[in-house]
Amino acid sequence: MHDDRQLFKGMMYHCEGVDISDVHTKIDCINKGIGYHWVNQKYNFDNLGQVVKLVLRFYRATLC
Repeated sequence: MHDDRQLFKGMMYHCEGVDISDVHTKIDCINKGIGYHWVNQKYNFDNLGQVVKLVLRFYRATLC
């Protein structure tokens, strides 16, 4: 059975480093070497608390 709450889990990760133009996956990022890190966004969909924070933030932004 598919759990809709897990639909976007883990999809907000990205590579941080000097030149990431050719990085598309976690493996690409790790293979770049020192100074490159596979990290999650501050606001993500990995848990319900983060989802609620993200939705409230968007909602408040639209009120301004």
